[in-house]
Amino acid sequence: YDSKLNMKVTIFIGTMIHGGAHRVACIQANELAKAGYEVTLALVVGSHTYPYHISEDVKVVELLPKEDLEFSNLKSKLRRKIISIPAMVKYLNINKPDIVLSHIQSTNRESIISCKISSVPIIVFEHTSHLLPKGKLGTIAYFDRRYLYRFADKVALLTSFDKEKFYDLYNINSVVIPNPCSFEPSNGFNQSGREKVIITVGDLNRIEIKGWDTLLSIFAKISKDYPEWKLQFAGTGDKGKSKLVQMAKDFGISDKVEFLGNIKQLNLILQKKSIFILTSRNEGLPMALIEAMSQGNACIAFDCKTGPSDIIRNGIDGILVEDQNIDEMCVELRKLLDNIGLRSQYSHEAVTNSLLFSKQRIVNKWNALIQETISDR
Repeated sequence: YDSKLNMKVTIFIGTMIHGGAHRVACIQANELAKAGYEVTLALVVGSHTYPYHISEDVKVVELLPKEDLEFSNLKSKLRRKIISIPAMVKYLNINKPDIVLSHIQSTNRESIISCKISSVPIIVFEHTSHLLPKGKLGTIAYFDRRYLYRFADKVALLTSFDKEKFYDLYNINSVVIPNPCSFEPSNGFNQSGREKVIITVGDLNRIEIKGWDTLLSIFAKISKDYPEWKLQFAGTGDKGKSKLVQMAKDFGISDKVEFLGNIKQLNLILQKKSIFILTSRNEGLPMALIEAMSQGNACIAFDCKTGPSDIIRNGIDGILVEDQNIDEMCVELRKLLDNIGLRSQYSHEAVTNSLLFSKQRIVNKWNALIQETISDR
């Protein structure tokens, strides 16, 4: 690294929950601290939970009092919107970081405005496709990305699809940097010792986005022909879980579907399972898929916009299925269940492919981006 000693980096994120973007923010904080930066992880709203490891070299601050954002009411949301920018500006003016890195679109909006007021360089990190979300929130997100993001020094995107189809069209200064895989690659490619399990990972409350409803219907279609195989969900979300339990009952597959809950060492669990499946209707760059490949799972995914095609090379290190084509998914999944040789081939190639997303490789890109942004100033 050519990081400058005592260079102060602040990483802004809305709060801390279980989520891909939140995990990346923690990895980023830890790795940049290790590289010699003075790093502060600043949560706009305090959190009751810290699900990911944060190095003792990282200072953590909470700008507003703790609150459970997922269950906060409209009045509380509006209050936060009004007071968050003054709180962020106050923090910036007192602490004077050399640069701010900000994660997630709604926080990015507040970060850009705050950094403009305080004259601090800022790189914003987008974790979803420009096509998301839909509806009213989508209109706000479109405005932020098209108009506000041009006031950021740089915008870091996860996929080339987003850069070409949106950000380049509006002359926004963007760069593609994928998220890092938080696991060391496994050397256990052997499928013969693995459990006959199809596993999926994610927030159980996000049934629509993650396509959990579709996944249960797919498994119901093939399950009776493969009685020894199970479907497992790793992840939390009480509301979603109770709906999924009911769906599994309705499909008559309750005895074959298991919920593992929150898993501390997911890599060790993935190493024991045969197949990883991704049935999402929408993604940014699915971390869970990269992690599963790094642990030698045979991976199969709907080719949704965006992400899976940036990760899987179809027929080489996994299978891409036409987006939401349930019949094709059933056909391709049966091929994997029937053929341990095919699973082993994908497993081996997947681990090799996952090195493209290695932590060191991505940290080097972050470091170069920070140095370039500061020197451009």
